[in-house]
Amino acid sequence: MGGNGQTYTELELEQFAHEIARAKPTPLKVAEYTSVPTNRLLLPALIGGLGNKLTHSLEGTISDGAVPFGKVRLDDTQCTGCGLCAINCPTNALTILTSDDSNEYQLLFQHDSCVACGMCVNTCPEGCLRLEHILELDRIGSGASVLFQDSVVKCRRCGNPVAPKSMMDRLKAKLQGTENSLAERLEICPACRIEVTTLGEI
Repeated sequence: MGGNGQTYTELELEQFAHEIARAKPTPLKVAEYTSVPTNRLLLPALIGGLGNKLTHSLEGTISDGAVPFGKVRLDDTQCTGCGLCAINCPTNALTILTSDDSNEYQLLFQHDSCVACGMCVNTCPEGCLRLEHILELDRIGSGASVLFQDSVVKCRRCGNPVAPKSMMDRLKAKLQGTENSLAERLEICPACRIEVTTLGEI
C-alpha cells in the first residue's frame, strides 16, 4: 500500500524491483559518522569526511561564487619572514615553525583552515602575499605546505635566535653607508643589546 491509501499490484511492484535492480550502486562505500576536529574549521572536515565515504576520491577545485575558503600564494623573493601574516591570521591557517637544531625557519599554510578573510594580505609590509578564493578538494586534511623557508640568524653573544636571514639582509642593505655599529647591533638579541649598550661595548 502506498501513500493516500493507494494499493500497488504485484506487477507494479515487480516492475519497481526491476528498476531498482538496474539502478547504479550508491557512490557511498561506508555509512558512518564523520568525526569533526575541535580546533579546525568544521565545513572542510565535513567535505573531507564525505570524500572518505565515496567510492571515488574528491578531486578538482571549487571556485564558483563566494567560496568561503582561500589559498595564499607568496612571492618568496620579496618575503622577509617577518611573520606578521601568521600573527594576524585568525584561524591559524598561517603558522611559523622554527627549529633550534637546524636553525630552520618555515612559514606554513594549512589550506583547509583558511577562510579567505584577507587579513594576511592586508598586514604584509612587503606586499608579497596574494589570496585566491578557492577550495582544492584534494588538499583537505593533507597537512600544511611550506610557503617560505629560511635560516635563522642567532645572537653573536648568547646564541638565541634574532631574525630570519632574509629580514637581516634587507635591514643591512638599508643601513649601507651608515656607521658599522648599527649593522652590528642587528645581530644581537634585545637582551644582549641592552647589556652591551650599558657596558659600552658597541
